[in-house]
Amino acid sequence: MTAPIFIGGAPRSGLLLLRAMLDRHPNIACGPELTAPLAIARQWAELTREIGPTHALTFSLEPETVRAAFARPVLEMLAGRARMSGKPRAAVKFSANVLAFPELARLHPDAHLIHVVRDGRDVAASWLGRDWPGQDGQPLSWTQDPLEAARYWTAFALAGLQAARHSEAGPRLTLVRYESLVRAPHRTLAALMRSLGERVQSEQLAFDGQALDLLGPEKLAPPPRGPLHAERIGIHRRLPPRVVEQMTEVMAPALQAFGYPLERARAA
Repeated sequence: MTAPIFIGGAPRSGLLLLRAMLDRHPNIACGPELTAPLAIARQWAELTREIGPTHALTFSLEPETVRAAFARPVLEMLAGRARMSGKPRAAVKFSANVLAFPELARLHPDAHLIHVVRDGRDVAASWLGRDWPGQDGQPLSWTQDPLEAARYWTAFALAGLQAARHSEAGPRLTLVRYESLVRAPHRTLAALMRSLGERVQSEQLAFDGQALDLLGPEKLAPPPRGPLHAERIGIHRRLPPRVVEQMTEVMAPALQAFGYPLERARAA
């Protein structure tokens, strides 16, 4: 299987939209959410950090041998997905991937990374009021409290910014803005496909009505069906102005880093 693709970003940033587009490409299988690659990358990074030198000195286990041993099951999983789709490569969409892009990049030296970002205030607006349960069965705090939502989005955004500066992750990371994907889908997707060494295909933009196989958290907020439209851009303006101002204060550095304007909230 050729170079794997790892997609990450805050939930409700357009990851499912991008997944649908990539899965329509004849060379890329992008199936339901898969969490194992992230977990394995983190375990490998922790093991390397804690006892890597001991492995080399005591057991003659060279770092590359350990890396390959951890990478192999991930590549086998992705190769299986690719074979089932009759395609040569696979992409993995999981929001939290962005939190460990450097680890994923080090574990998979030929991997491509995609960070999907959307105006954090719109992301928070799409979270607030939902009853998504946490491990205790209660709604997640960031779906109920605007400031918690602002802090949660900021954590994803800052992780993406740090990965972009990372010596191994940065050169292989492509940023995709949700707003650009919706307003200029062909141009945005064509640029992304070039970064992946592929050509954009017309069928990637003809996915409206396509039924996606959803698993886990994906079922809580499936993507809208139908043609792309921009009505979901700027939905934070439906919130009370004071709430938007408070969230903007928390998100401001990350919003500015991604080029989002810090406009004053409109009067209700």
